[in-house]
Amino acid sequence: MFLSYAGLFSSGGLITSDAILATVLDTFTLGGYSEAAKAKYQSALISIYNGQVELREPFASSFDTSPNFASAVNDLIRTGKELIGTRYRPDTPFTPGLQYSRQDAAHILGWPRKVSSTIYGVKTDTKLGVCAIFVTLEKSDEVTASTAYQDQLLDRSTMRWFTKSNRRLTSKDVEPIVGNSVELHVFVKKDDAEGSSHYYLGQATAAEAVETSMSGAESVQLPVVTMFVAVSRADIARPFRLFCPRPSRAMKFVKPQYARLMEKKSALEQLREFVAEREWAQFHTPENLAKGVSIEAAELLECFQWSADADLDDVRDELADVLTYCFLLADKYGLDPETIILEKLESTKAKYPVEKSRGKSTKYDEL
Repeated sequence: MFLSYAGLFSSGGLITSDAILATVLDTFTLGGYSEAAKAKYQSALISIYNGQVELREPFASSFDTSPNFASAVNDLIRTGKELIGTRYRPDTPFTPGLQYSRQDAAHILGWPRKVSSTIYGVKTDTKLGVCAIFVTLEKSDEVTASTAYQDQLLDRSTMRWFTKSNRRLTSKDVEPIVGNSVELHVFVKKDDAEGSSHYYLGQATAAEAVETSMSGAESVQLPVVTMFVAVSRADIARPFRLFCPRPSRAMKFVKPQYARLMEKKSALEQLREFVAEREWAQFHTPENLAKGVSIEAAELLECFQWSADADLDDVRDELADVLTYCFLLADKYGLDPETIILEKLESTKAKYPVEKSRGKSTKYDEL
C-alpha cells in the first residue's frame, strides 16, 4: 500500500515544508527517537521507499483482515482530524495560546525527538532557520544562580528575554536571534507547577540586544545578552491573561520586590513607545544614556546654584529627566530598577549597621 504523503498534506491545506514532512514520517518510522522510546513502541508502522510510504507488517495485514482493528484505526483517524481541525491552525507550525512540551516543539520544528532533553531554555538551528525559546516566568528558588534569568512578560506583545549565561552578541547561538535571521518561536509558562508544557505566544522578532552580566556561583559575574522579544501576532493576549489578567490580580503572580514596579509599568511602556515612535533607540547606547544621566543630574544641581530654596517646578522637571535616563539605561540592560535598588540597599545596610551609624555621616570604613 503506497501513498503520496506530500500530496495528502498539500490537498489538506497543511504546511508542506521538508522539515514538517520529515518529522511526521519520523513519528511512524521512530526516526530520531531515543533508544528508550524505541523500546517502548517496539515497531515502526511504516517504511519509506523513493518518497513513498508503505505500511509495515503486522499492521498492514491486521488492518486488511480484522474489521474491528480497521474500525478502531479509522475512528482514531477521524477523531484526530476533528480535534486538529477545531483546535489547531493549519497555516502555522504552532497555534498561539495552546500548550506544547519541548518534545512537541522538537517534533514540529524538525528536530529529532531525543534533542528535546537538551533544549532547556533555547535552541537555535541555522540549518533549518528556526529557534525555540522556552521561558519560565517565576523561577524556582532551587535554580542555580547561573540560570536565574530575570525574564519578564512586559505587555501583550513584548517580553524582556535573557539568553543563556556565558553568551555574547557574537555567540553562534545568539547572533542569528539578534539578527532575526531565524524564525523565533516563543513559549512561556508561569512556573514549574504547570508541568512540562509551555503556552505558545507566537512568532517573534528580537530588538535592542545588549550585552550585560549576571551573578553566577559565588557571585562571579557571567556575560549574558538581554533583548526585547516582540510577538508579531495579537494572539499573545490569551496566554497573557493567564499570567496577568488584570493589574490587581497580576500582583499575586509577582514576587513582592517587583510588585511596586509592576504598578509603574505604564510609565516605562510609554517611554518605550516614545522612543520607538521617533526611532531614537539607535542613539540610546549605554554610553549615551549614562552621559544623559550625568548631564541631567548637573542641571538638577543647577536648581540649587544660588539658593537652597530651589523652585519646586524646576526640580520636578530636572528630576524627571534624571529618572527618565536612569530607567532607560536600566531597561537597556534588562535590569529591574526596584530590584537593583533593594539589592544595593542590603549591601549598604551591612556597611552601615544601625548601632554604629545612627546620627553620623562618617564613611563606613571609618566607623
